[in-house]
Amino acid sequence: MSITKESELVGMQKTSDAVAYTSKKMRHNAQPGMTTRQFDQTILTEGCLINIDVSAELDGFWSDNGGSFVLGEDLHQHQELIDASRHFIQSRSHY
Repeated sequence: MSITKESELVGMQKTSDAVAYTSKKMRHNAQPGMTTRQFDQTILTEGCLINIDVSAELDGFWSDNGGSFVLGEDLHQHQELIDASRHFIQSRSHY
């Protein structure tokens, strides 16, 4: 979608804000020991690598956001994978 009017920019910003809010809340509320039925179907444990992907449509505007994080203590050294992925994505965004 190409944004050509101020109203389209406002619509995209509202949708993106809703996606960002939802992602932040899901990340904040994930706790070791809870089932992901609240998120999906598996039991979350300390050190799990979690990926949350949120998409939304609001008044015809779409937004999507995803991210990975380690739940609690990084028992399995997943943070190294997350950091390497972020570094790769950031290095590719310069093109």
